[in-house]
Amino acid sequence: MQTVGESVCMVDEAGRVSGWNPAAERLYGIRAEEILGRPLADFFPGRDQYSLRALATGCSVHQKLHEPRPDTWVIINAQPIRLGDRIIGGLAVEQDVTTLVRLHEQLDRATSEYRALEGEISRIRERGDPFQHIIGRSPAIQRTISIARRVAACDATVLIRGESGVGKEVFARAIHEASDRRDKPFVAINCGAIPPALFESELFGYERGAFTGADQKGKSGKLEQAQGGTLFLDEVGELPLETQVKLLRVLQDRRFYRLGSDKPRLADVRIIAATNRNLEEMMRQGRFREDLYYRLDVVTLEIPPLRDRLEDLADLVHQFTREFAIRHRRSIKGIEPAVMVAFMAYSWPGNIRELRNVIERLVVLSDDGMIKAEYLPPSILRPDLQPPGAPAAAVAATAAAPAALAPAPGGAPLPAASPVPPAAEPSPPPPAAGLPAPPASAAPDLSAATREARRAAILAALQAAGQNRSLAARQLGISRSALYYQMRKLGIS
Repeated sequence: MQTVGESVCMVDEAGRVSGWNPAAERLYGIRAEEILGRPLADFFPGRDQYSLRALATGCSVHQKLHEPRPDTWVIINAQPIRLGDRIIGGLAVEQDVTTLVRLHEQLDRATSEYRALEGEISRIRERGDPFQHIIGRSPAIQRTISIARRVAACDATVLIRGESGVGKEVFARAIHEASDRRDKPFVAINCGAIPPALFESELFGYERGAFTGADQKGKSGKLEQAQGGTLFLDEVGELPLETQVKLLRVLQDRRFYRLGSDKPRLADVRIIAATNRNLEEMMRQGRFREDLYYRLDVVTLEIPPLRDRLEDLADLVHQFTREFAIRHRRSIKGIEPAVMVAFMAYSWPGNIRELRNVIERLVVLSDDGMIKAEYLPPSILRPDLQPPGAPAAAVAATAAAPAALAPAPGGAPLPAASPVPPAAEPSPPPPAAGLPAPPASAAPDLSAATREARRAAILAALQAAGQNRSLAARQLGISRSALYYQMRKLGIS
């Protein structure tokens, strides 16, 4: 107790302090001789003390974000101390995360100043940088932006790849706006949203009388509408095979035919295609033409998923909060630190699109100017961020969140969350040092239990994935770099 880096506080059955280690002295500025033997509540008036709660209720608390004093934030683990069937005290172990919270607040203020300055610069410029709207300073997204800038200066066909919601159309529009075609149309067509029978007429257009029900004046297709500009083929992997052949001809000959016409038309357009599909696998299955693939794959842009660029979360959250606060006429004063902790622990399968939707939800539900964790969707709200007195069902519903392995900004892991049992049946805590153990075998200390839980989760995921680390990382809901970090830390080869 005297050598551990976390603050340790023990109380007896009367709520008097019986243990107070040097880390607790440093955290709270209270010397052991001043507090030992005195009621804990005297030193923290009006504040919820989890060691006293564990004493009163007999329930354990795992990895809860707590503010024991103004401007002091800790991650707390607390449990009752039992002697047989009787509770004789309470134990609380606290990790100081005040610096992390304050850094987040400073970053939020700096981001506000940065965005304000950026807005002034964009208003001064006659034509702003098209890529400035792509938010992110992480190496992963900056590499993609750098390639996109170089590609914009030429007319080469571009294939943008990435998961759903990463912002493929945003990149396509930025490339168009930075190109010499910026003054001509940017036309987008979703290849997966148009029935195959209608796709050819949508892309190439048709002449009057080309088919039953055709407009008597005929109709221009997307290729004509984009003349001189850029045609963006979203979800290009959904193109029917017969249309793939005709698109290939357009790319090769730069000409096309309207339905019902034998007159060739010039296709003076730049093609940018996007997909979240595995085109190589589709080629092997005969569902995507190999010759079309190589025509599209002149320059490939890989947009990283949000879980691989978590260092950009703070900028994205600030920007979206500001945007939706203006749209919904809300005055937002700040964001609870618990919200950012939950965001950093979540894997974001829907990427930027999902983050935007979550931020809009939080802004709309904010009634006092604060973005609060209690309004997070159940899929994001971690059990350790539930407010005191939250329903047991809500805690149990979020217990599966992969918080133990989630990376923090800059690649460092967040404090790991121990497995959380159902609130109605808390698991028996280990006995205090020097006290007789209950009939069941004694449990390991908290840090060892946490370490073993993380190790077991990683080993199970690796086994289920056939030792494929990329697949195991996806199953755990973390980035591959975070998995490697945890494996090194836990000695997993």
